[in-house]
Amino acid sequence: MTSQKVWLVTEASRGLGRALAEEILGTGDLLVATAQNLAELEPLVRRYGNEMRAVTLDVRNSKQVEVAPRTALESFGRLDVLVNNASYGVIDAIRTMTEDEFRRNIDSNFWGVVHSMRAALPIMRAQGFGDILQITSACDHIGTPDISGYGAVKSAIERLSEALALETRMLGINVSIVEVGSFNSDVAVSSQIREDSAAESFNKPAHILRTPLQTAYSVSGDIVGAALAILELTKGSFTSPPSSSTVGRCGPRRNQVPRRL
Repeated sequence: MTSQKVWLVTEASRGLGRALAEEILGTGDLLVATAQNLAELEPLVRRYGNEMRAVTLDVRNSKQVEVAPRTALESFGRLDVLVNNASYGVIDAIRTMTEDEFRRNIDSNFWGVVHSMRAALPIMRAQGFGDILQITSACDHIGTPDISGYGAVKSAIERLSEALALETRMLGINVSIVEVGSFNSDVAVSSQIREDSAAESFNKPAHILRTPLQTAYSVSGDIVGAALAILELTKGSFTSPPSSSTVGRCGPRRNQVPRRL
């Protein structure tokens, strides 16, 4: 064993995933980074070479998901930390969101996490240790107009994670929840905003609700500070919460700190 950790971060091409990938590699740890478009990871590959592996991954595809943990094992001999970061959100009212949009929320944000955990757990169980970090949302504690599907699924992931923590505690596998708000280019880039001016949400024109909502998504949270907090969590030394500005915010509610279950 060496002091280097081996990380797997899903959707490391942008936002928090990218910031986390850069901090991981900057500390000298090893990384398997996934993205749907590998070209977006090329700058990291050129800079860090054999210290990382880039894997094409759509988390909705359970067979594709199996490749990433296996790449960590084959390339670096183990998998210490899985960060389930990939997500997708549709900004639209419940009444006007299509069935396909609801399903993509569930497939990307729920099944994607399930697939990743189930692929990584046999490796972590065999080696007798590991950390699983679930990137969820500070918005999932209260229903938020126009991101109902996203918030509902993130809330489900937290309940799933709490159960998983109890199942794996005696196996040396830690499970943590990291509730984040918004960072520039994070949720907004990977989400779809419906611009149907005729759509109504809670009996009010959609644009009245979406103006403050889109402003909330552009809050300039300290994305690097959030990435550093995640690194601290895996050291087992996360004892004091970062300031609310460190991890951004979601509407009127401040973000929660990362918490180990």
